[in-house]
Amino acid sequence: MSEDVHFEQLTVVVEDYCNADTMSFSVRVFLCGDVNASGFVDIDDVVYMINYIFAGGAVPAPEESGNCDCSGIADIDDVVYLITYIFAGGFSPCDPDGIDGPDCLLPWPNQ
Repeated sequence: MSEDVHFEQLTVVVEDYCNADTMSFSVRVFLCGDVNASGFVDIDDVVYMINYIFAGGAVPAPEESGNCDCSGIADIDDVVYLITYIFAGGFSPCDPDGIDGPDCLLPWPNQ
C-alpha cells in the first residue's frame, strides 16, 4: 500500500517570559506498520517483521511501528494483521476497530 508520508524530526524549544526556565523536547512521527521506515506499508514490512520475530533481525524503526494490532507487543499477530491489511483490505495498522484512525499510539510498555 502506498501512503503519502513525510518524515521529519521536530524539535521545539519552550521558554517562559522571564527566561527563567528553558525546556527542549523532540517529537517522533512514524507510520504505524512501516517497520522498515521506508515511508510505505508494504510486503517488505511483513518480511522485516518475520525476520525480527523469528531470526533475530533488526528491531522495527521505531519499535512502536510494529504494534499494528494495538496489543502492546510486536509479534506474529502483527504480521497477520499487516498481511490482511495489504492483501485483503483489512483495517489500517494501529486502527483495529476501523474507526477514524489510530487507537494504540502510546504509551508503549517499555517507555
